Amino acid sequence: GMFDGLSGMSDNAYSLRTSFSSYQLSYGMKWYVNNTITAAIGVGYESDVYKFDTPYVSYSETLHSFYDMPSTGKMKTKLCTRYITLPITLDLEIYDDFTIRLSAIPGLNYTGKHTGLKNKSDNGLDQMQVGELNPYKLDARVEFIYGGIGLFLQVSTLPLMKDSFARELYPIKFGIVL
Repeated sequence: GMFDGLSGMSDNAYSLRTSFSSYQLSYGMKWYVNNTITAAIGVGYESDVYKFDTPYVSYSETLHSFYDMPSTGKMKTKLCTRYITLPITLDLEIYDDFTIRLSAIPGLNYTGKHTGLKNKSDNGLDQMQVGELNPYKLDARVEFIYGGIGLFLQVSTLPLMKDSFARELYPIKFGIVL
């Protein structure tokens, strides 16, 4: 379900986590509702990098799944996704310089030369597009901001993969707001 990501994925090919190389950029227009509430809508870009705990993971469109492979030498696997987003936010100023921001973040996935499953080894980098990535996303996010710097928690309300995929994956992200 939607909150399974909090406990992590335990079986080999699905044991993955977000990394500090994930980031989001956005620019918005604000409307002041009153002296403590501000609404905004924006446009953004999101780059997500999920690192697998298993060194060598591959993808099968026929099996509709990721699967682990035997590996030799030093190897790392990651899944990279990119989105164009339209964040809709509501800022609630609790007291001087402390704000709680609530956001809905719809997005559209796109693929390119930097997306898909990447296997990095001593022999170089192999890349494979993952055809079953969900083309849409809708995340819910809460931020706690003090003096312009904050922390956030973001959960997916839609699975990362299409319904045809063997597992429902709901990424959960947390990090720093600058």
